[in-house]
Parts: sequence; structure tokens; C-alpha cells
Amino acid sequence: MVSLTLGREDYTALAGHLLEATIQGAAEFIFYPLHTRVVKVKNQEIGINLYDFEK
Repeated sequence: MVSLTLGREDYTALAGHLLEATIQGAAEFIFYPLHTRVVKVKNQEIGINLYDFEK
């Protein structure tokens, strides 16, 4: 399972988890590098780990 975000031409996005995929013909993937460190930090208020792009 991977996290996935798909962008539309009008700049809206669809996001979720990709559980399975079959590619027929061709597919295009664009990856953008993050010029920051991504860490997970536990949010004490809600009790789960969240990504922190600032640290």
C-alpha cells in the first residue's frame, strides 16, 4: 500500500491509498523532491503521529 495524491488540470487533488493497480499501455509518474526533512511527531492532543515538514 502506498499513499497517493493525484493532481487535476484545475489544480484540485485527489488523495488516498493505492492498494492495487494494473497499468495497461502506458503510465506517467512525476516525482517532486522535498527540500526538507520529513519526520513524524506524535500529536498529544489527538494521540497519533503526524508528519512535520518543519523540523
